[in-house]
Amino acid sequence: MIGGKVARWFVAVLVVAGCDTSALEEAEDLTSYDVAGSVTALDLIGGSGSVEITVADGPVRVRERRLYNGVPPLTSHRVEGGTLHLLDQGCGKAAEAEGQCETHYQVKVPRGLAVTVKVRTAAVTVTDLAGTLDVTTDVGAIKGSGLTGKTKATTSVGDVELRYTAAPPAVEVTNEVGATQVFLPVGGAYRIDAKTAAGPAVNLPSSPDAKSTVTLHSDTGAITVAPA
Repeated sequence: MIGGKVARWFVAVLVVAGCDTSALEEAEDLTSYDVAGSVTALDLIGGSGSVEITVADGPVRVRERRLYNGVPPLTSHRVEGGTLHLLDQGCGKAAEAEGQCETHYQVKVPRGLAVTVKVRTAAVTVTDLAGTLDVTTDVGAIKGSGLTGKTKATTSVGDVELRYTAAPPAVEVTNEVGATQVFLPVGGAYRIDAKTAAGPAVNLPSSPDAKSTVTLHSDTGAITVAPA
């Protein structure tokens, strides 16, 4: 069940270009809500925009900022089996191709929540999460800081930067085009497998028997593993 206060603001701006007397409507729709009940996982599927996930006490809190020209993106949220599903269905293929809509998510979650994010064109930022993290972007940077849990990051185009405050059970990064940087605590034992055409720079020792595995693969882009 979704509960809490919902607030909406709508802003319309008329733009006139040159001698053209036709008006172009640009709109902003801001929605905020709390999620009542027990939530153990977050599953966010998005299109264009951005995703920012931070840690906070209390219920899961979501802020959706939708920007559009004409047709607004269609978003929805529901809880099923303890998982909060956030879905952005966009505003139609033609409008999306012309960059006419995007959704920017800000989500506050408990520290131990398991988080899955899959977006087309959006940057993803995650801060202080201890739960399992799985992020996929077609185009968009992935940045995590204060992490401690198992992490998987996949992007076709975009930089990946992951910073850990404790040795994670496993880190897996696949990056076709873009730089990958992983910062791990000194003193931990890691089994590191880093492969890239540009040549990886691994500044931490790798142990074949370590339980913490770090697997980093990039087609085009530098890979750096360094002390946190």
